[in-house]
Amino acid sequence: MKTKVFLFAICAFIFAGCSSTIKYSESVGFVDYSEYLNEGIFITESNSVNFAHTPLGSISVEIIDGFKKGVRNSKFKYADMNGQQHNTEEFEYWATGSYSHALRLAIEEVKKKGGNGLINLNISVSTQLIDKEYRTVYSLTGMAINKK
Repeated sequence: MKTKVFLFAICAFIFAGCSSTIKYSESVGFVDYSEYLNEGIFITESNSVNFAHTPLGSISVEIIDGFKKGVRNSKFKYADMNGQQHNTEEFEYWATGSYSHALRLAIEEVKKKGGNGLINLNISVSTQLIDKEYRTVYSLTGMAINKK
């Protein structure tokens, strides 16, 4: 009898340690539009506005988490084949996106096109299977305008 109880206890311990459960999590994303208002950029999620404006075009931004190349100061100074001294080195690091970064990229493009507004703004985040790995994808769409 003691052997059966002992075996049952060991089995219960083994199976309890092997259980895989999906963990609960919460995530909140917030983008502060006031930073861009101070730069003279009008932003709204509405698809219509009650002031005169010139539509410049649709804009879309997509950011996918992944490895990114960077440059940093090197511990070692070295000379290349041409004799030039180098103090930096290239490296790769894991870069993650954000709502704010997606909006920053969109606003930079709006400004390049001569615009001062972004309407029908839609920002979303999803997890997608890319190259056999689940990665976070931030997507932004909207219409660049020139507010008169």
